[in-house]
Amino acid sequence: MQLTSAQAADANEMYSRVAATTEQLVQQHWRAIERVAAALRSQPGLNQDRIDALIADAAATRTSSLVAAKPEEYGRSYVIGGSKVAV
Repeated sequence: MQLTSAQAADANEMYSRVAATTEQLVQQHWRAIERVAAALRSQPGLNQDRIDALIADAAATRTSSLVAAKPEEYGRSYVIGGSKVAV
């Protein structure tokens, strides 16, 4: 499939918007993502009620035992309990 330059520009613009929105959502919900990821590491089969509770707890808690990597490090590594873990 061959795109015109206008179609390619539209696709690039859409990709940029989606990437920016995704980054914003990940940053906004990072504490919940951390909590669910940590729980999955220790108990691989979480049910929906447990996931919902982890997310609700993350929203209610100001501190977390996990320290998020900087956004530019996503896809590389993160820190759990002081140990750097590659993802």
